[in-house]
Order: sequence, then structure tokens, then C-alpha cells
Amino acid sequence: MPYNYLPGFDVLMKDGGLVIDSSDFSTGSLLIIGTKDSGSDLDTQEVNPRWVGSQSTFESYFGTAVATNPLFVAWKQAVDAGCKDIRICELAGATADTKYENLHTVYKNLEDYAVDNIVVVGTYGDDTLTTPDLTGEVLDYSQYMGTLTVVTAEATTPVALEVTLDYGYVVEGSVKVYDDGVLATETYTVDYLTGVITFDSAAPSGTITVDYNYYAGVTQGFAAQLAGFCYAASLKNSQVLGFMALGPADSNSLSDVKTYLDGLGVQEFNGSLSLIAGPQAAFKLTDGTTCLDSGVAAYAGYVATLAAQSSTTNKALPGAVALNYNPSPAQLDALCSKNIVSYRIKNGRIIITDGVTTAGQSSDYTRLTTMRIANDVVEAVQEVCDPFIGEPNDIAQRNALNTAIRSALQAMVKVGAIQAFRFSVSATLSQIISGRMNVVVEVIPAFEVRKITLTVAMRPSL
Repeated sequence: MPYNYLPGFDVLMKDGGLVIDSSDFSTGSLLIIGTKDSGSDLDTQEVNPRWVGSQSTFESYFGTAVATNPLFVAWKQAVDAGCKDIRICELAGATADTKYENLHTVYKNLEDYAVDNIVVVGTYGDDTLTTPDLTGEVLDYSQYMGTLTVVTAEATTPVALEVTLDYGYVVEGSVKVYDDGVLATETYTVDYLTGVITFDSAAPSGTITVDYNYYAGVTQGFAAQLAGFCYAASLKNSQVLGFMALGPADSNSLSDVKTYLDGLGVQEFNGSLSLIAGPQAAFKLTDGTTCLDSGVAAYAGYVATLAAQSSTTNKALPGAVALNYNPSPAQLDALCSKNIVSYRIKNGRIIITDGVTTAGQSSDYTRLTTMRIANDVVEAVQEVCDPFIGEPNDIAQRNALNTAIRSALQAMVKVGAIQAFRFSVSATLSQIISGRMNVVVEVIPAFEVRKITLTVAMRPSL
């Protein structure tokens, strides 16, 4: 018993220390979009993502949990990868064209939906399209109005119209050109396929800005469609990463595998999209059966569990027990050069070869880790800036914001997400009057180890 005045120890036995709070093991969110069989029992496309935390919940929404149900295979892979926040949206359509049209509907409705990662199953990124009907689907992206290069009156060369081909569509639509904020009076033509404005004579002398709306025209495929959606959604919300598989080889024969791997082209879209191709992996399902699959949902689910600075490169693919063939090092090297994620067998395990995105080689965002670190920087800065919205725009507040941002970035340095940073907080007189402030952040991200050079030399003595 405790004594109030006697020197010594008081002993307290605490309980509850072995109860693990699952919130300490939260993961990023994953939305799976796909058909549950070769077709779908949906008469019309619905946009209603459902959170699925158990197999019984899955079956209540999406039918029997079997290997022929792509949605179940994807959900099981994501669960086995450790992802705890999984939502599913069923895709209607029995043909590639119909799926493409319905994905267009899904993406339009999901632009303001908060989710970290999206994986599309039940179709491949390079599936052939014929003539999907998207007539009248107006996409209003006037918020992407951009300032173009200043053009002098003597300029005679065409002026590039900076229209991003969001959703993978070659566009047609309407364009308005402004000269220093006033509608340009000069005569010009617009090539919607190349995105170039050509003035018939001299171009305006002021700064040209362009406002445009457009609707879908010729399509560029499922992969471009997902890449465009992720880019557009990331601008509106926080970063969204997309994952999709390319079609597999016709068979496992050496000739078919070689023809298939050699025929895969360079995948260049943006840093928001990762594409998986090459050998398929075998996964065990809850009924004990094994199915071959691209493993794209296992990969996406695994990404959701990793810290931003931790790459998928050289890590085991969760849940995979075998590959249907093992590419040679030369073939794997070629896939990496084409911005394709693939798998290989290494020391008896199924290993992810390289954590690349489909950003071009000249981009800063060819590595998945760089994309995720950049997003973490944005979110960290936004979080500490938010309390300052509505407060006075004066030196004291800017100094306080400076301190808050520094603390947030130093915390990222401490955990190894970034190596170093610098930033500035400023506001001009006109910005102070209009209630605006500038925050410019530069960071050196953590660079992953991708290759170790080992040199061995023989000596007669040391």
C-alpha cells in the first residue's frame, strides 16, 4: 500500500499496454475500379465507391468471391499487401469501347473525390478501342487557363496553345485568345490536334492568355485516360496516383514472350501513372485456388503502405507465390527503360524490378518516390499554412508562418523523406491588399539506391 510520508517507491501497475491501436497502422487509401466478370450486370454506369473491409462485405455488393471475378482478385491482393482503406467502384460494360465510355463517366464524377491511389482492373491500358461514343461530353477546363509567352507585334511564328490533353483525348472545342486581358482582335486559326494557334498576320503585342473549353474527339487509350484523370484530380485535390496493367503475352513460349516484350513501346504519360507489364504472378485466393494476374492491385496496395521515401524497387510483391516466366536481365533492363514496372524471381521470391512512373526521362518525376515525396511536401506545407488563412497579412504573421513551415520541413528531414530544403514567404503591397501571400519551397528529395558497383581485384599479397 502507498505511504504518504515514508521515503521509498510507489508502484503502479498499468493495464492496456498490449492493446494495439490500429490507427497507428493506417495506410493510404485505394480505389479499385473494374468489372466483376467479362461483362457486368450493371445496366447503367453507377458512381458509388463502396468501402469494403471484409470478404462478406465484398460479396454483399459485388457477388461471389472467385478467381473469375477481377474485382475480388484485386481486392484480395490489396488486402494481402496490407492496405486497410479499400474502396471499390464497379465498372459496367462488356466491350472495350463501352468500358472506356463508362470510365469517362466515372472519372468525371470522381474529380472531387478524395483518394490516394486508383487501380483499374478488368481491362488493360493498351486494349484496342474502335469508336467509343463520347459525342457531346463537354469538359470545362477553363480553370487551366495559362499564360503563354509574350509575343511582339513583329512575331510571325505560330503561338503554341498550352492545352494539356487531359483524359487522353485529342480535342475539339472553342478557344478565346486575350491580349493583356482583352479579347484579341487579330485573326487566327486553331489546330486542335497539335494545340497551335496561328495568327494570319502579326500576333498581338501584349501577353497572350488563352481560355478554352473542349469536348472529346479521337481517343488515345485507357492508359492515357487514367493518366489524364490523375493529373486533373491532383490539381483539384491532393495527389492521386494511378495504376494499370498492360496486356500479357499470348503464351509462355519463348518466342511469344520475346515478341511480346520486344513489342512493348515506351510508356510516356506523366508521373501520376504507373504501368505494369511482363510476367504475370500467381496469387492464392481464400478458397485455396491459385490465379494468374498482373498483380497491379497488389502493387498499388503495397504502395499505399509504404512511406513516401521508401521505394518499391527490389521489394517482394506481397501475396505473389510464382511467375509464369522469368524475364532475362536484358529483358528486364529494356522494360525499365520503357518506364514499365515488372517482376522477376530473385532468391526464390517475386521481386518488383523498379519503381518507375510513366513520366518522360527528362522529367523530375520518373521515380514513384519523388512523386510521393513532392505530395507529402505539399500536404505538410498546406497543413501548417491553413491556420493562417483569415489572419492579418503582416510581418508578424509571415514570420510565424515561416517558423511553422520550417518545423514541418525539418520533420521531413528527420524521417529521411527529404535531405535539405529552402523556402521563402513573401507578399507584395498589391498582394497584401488583395489578401494573397507567396510561399516558394525547394527541396532535395531522398534518392533511392538503385545500383551498387562492386569491384573485385586479385592480388598476390596484401
